[in-house]
Amino acid sequence: MVIDFHTHIRRNEGSPADFVAEMDRLGIDKAVVAALIPPTPELGDGSNEYTCEVVQRYPDRLIGFACVMPMERNAPDQLEYWVTQKGFKGLKLHPPIQNFAPNDPVTYPVIRKAIELDIPILYHTGPIYVRSARQTYGDPNLLDELALTFPEAKIVGAHCDPLGWLPAIAGKHPNLYMDTSVHFPDRCQLIPGLGEMILTRATSGISSLADKTLFGSDANPTYGLKRFEQNVEPLRNLQVSDEIKRKVLGLNAARLLKLEVTDEGGSDDY
Repeated sequence: MVIDFHTHIRRNEGSPADFVAEMDRLGIDKAVVAALIPPTPELGDGSNEYTCEVVQRYPDRLIGFACVMPMERNAPDQLEYWVTQKGFKGLKLHPPIQNFAPNDPVTYPVIRKAIELDIPILYHTGPIYVRSARQTYGDPNLLDELALTFPEAKIVGAHCDPLGWLPAIAGKHPNLYMDTSVHFPDRCQLIPGLGEMILTRATSGISSLADKTLFGSDANPTYGLKRFEQNVEPLRNLQVSDEIKRKVLGLNAARLLKLEVTDEGGSDDY
């Protein structure tokens, strides 16, 4: 099973049917569709309401992640509503756009609610080309402190740069993962052997990154559905074992999302 852990669908930008058709063409079985609030002129309207509407059209293919403003007092209640009443399976937070530091204690009630609900939290890391965004809040090192503070949280750092800090941080923490959207395939195509080195690293005391890496594309109508292919094909072409490819392309995500999947190696209940 191939699961894209990081996509967006926005109102009035492209067709959800075209989105799913492109998944079909590339053999992508399921995709996490993450809401993003507040909306921005550059990124369009990816509200919880619209994300929920699209996911309900394709319940077997799309998985909704809610977004809340984590600094707001009622954010935990909002998150609980979208998860328990509308079936969302995770939380998306974007520190640079939402203007908060991931390790700011004011956001901790939302983290605790995500732990209570047993859902993963997908954090944007790295650069963001939105003028109003604060780049400093995208520093993946901020997730290091967060993972130490909340070892029971399921934290995913988006947009892993294999030349940056996130692989070391993900390897250090049992509860911290990384998605491959945009930067991972770009760097791996630029530097042959880099992806293989990251995914086969086996250092004493560090978690295997093959178990901590999730395929993501950040496919969305704003930048075009071409991101599906640009992100999945470089992973399929890596010179690693079939077992590692299955983990990265879907099994790791299935485990986090608690999905039952049937793989070539047999049936596993995650």
